[in-house]
Parts: sequence; structure tokens; C-alpha cells
Amino acid sequence: MSVEIIFEKKKTYLIPAKKYFSLNRSNEVIRQRLHW
Repeated sequence: MSVEIIFEKKKTYLIPAKKYFSLNRSNEVIRQRLHW
């Protein structure tokens, strides 16, 4: 039961997390360009 719940949570959070991390990476690149 608990494993299934965790799997469902991973399903729902994985896609938004990927989008969030990709946004974070692009923001870091922009910051580095601004700093240089």
C-alpha cells in the first residue's frame, strides 16, 4: 500500500519537478552571463 502511494506521488511530482529544475538551470545560466 505505502509503496503504491509513493509511486503515485512520484508520478504527480516528477513532471513539475523536471520543469522546475530546467527553469532553475536556465536562471543559473542567465545569472552567470550577467555576472560575467
